[in-house]
Amino acid sequence: MKKIILFSFLGLLFFLYPLPAVHSEPNDDQELKEESHDVDHEAQEHDGQQKVTDRLKSQFNVSDQRIQSLRDQKLGYGEIGIVLALAKQMPGGINDTNVNKIMDMRQNGDKHGWGNIAKSLNLNLGEVRSQINHIHPTSSEKSSTNTETQIHSDHGNNPSHSTMNMGQHSSMGRSGK
Repeated sequence: MKKIILFSFLGLLFFLYPLPAVHSEPNDDQELKEESHDVDHEAQEHDGQQKVTDRLKSQFNVSDQRIQSLRDQKLGYGEIGIVLALAKQMPGGINDTNVNKIMDMRQNGDKHGWGNIAKSLNLNLGEVRSQINHIHPTSSEKSSTNTETQIHSDHGNNPSHSTMNMGQHSSMGRSGK
């Protein structure tokens, strides 16, 4: 009986005691800033500005003029994506009033972070991050695409090699039984 009480008490402590590594929430604002920098970095590559601009236009259904007006306000492409993703969630969507409201909050007063702006407007910062990830694929998506390209390329260049590998895997599976 004492063991049951002891284990119950220890179990209760384990679940109630906050463990930083297990219970810490990710810093969405910092991660969003990093993702924004990734978009900006991509825009610096060869033909990057056009590629990022095209994705912004497609993702948010905006014109070149909308993007350029935000560029004229010294925003990077990643920040433009954030502004548009926030405005998209607001009543009325992406329009001058919503974009200007977000820009005023960002550039005036205490220069709010994106997380504070989203919170004060009752918007979902996770949705903003999702939108930014559509603009700039993560490195894992890029490496997955590169791997698929390599597989298709290898298969097309040397089909007997691919067939041999498949046969080797099959026979290895059978011999292991």
